[in-house]
Amino acid sequence: MLKKISAMVILSLAVGLSACSTRQIAQSPTVALSPQIQDQAITTSIQTSIQSLSKRDWRVESVTPDRVVAGLDYRGHYLQVTYFIEQHRVRSEITASQNFSQHGSQIHRKALKFKAGLDRRVFQKLAKL
Repeated sequence: MLKKISAMVILSLAVGLSACSTRQIAQSPTVALSPQIQDQAITTSIQTSIQSLSKRDWRVESVTPDRVVAGLDYRGHYLQVTYFIEQHRVRSEITASQNFSQHGSQIHRKALKFKAGLDRRVFQKLAKL
């Protein structure tokens, strides 16, 4: 009986420790831009940044005057990041995911890494406008 309990405890620990690692989704970064920059230039800059990462499986999914939606398909996982354009400010947010263990405000750490890489590219390009 004691062996069965010990085996179950060890198995539970092994499963618990091998589970995917999730992290808190941080507050979305916001970048303020000069009022002289046209919204069209902002949208185009974001699109170009996403397209430059096409070799890393990022693609532009949709574009409207107030948002650009990027999608990543990676090894059976999907991540969607939306860039909201509001009064010369741009902020990014994870708006959908599949197979990244998203539950409420928690998501797999790899998803946050992918988003951070995209944000870095987009915000660097916007800073050059």
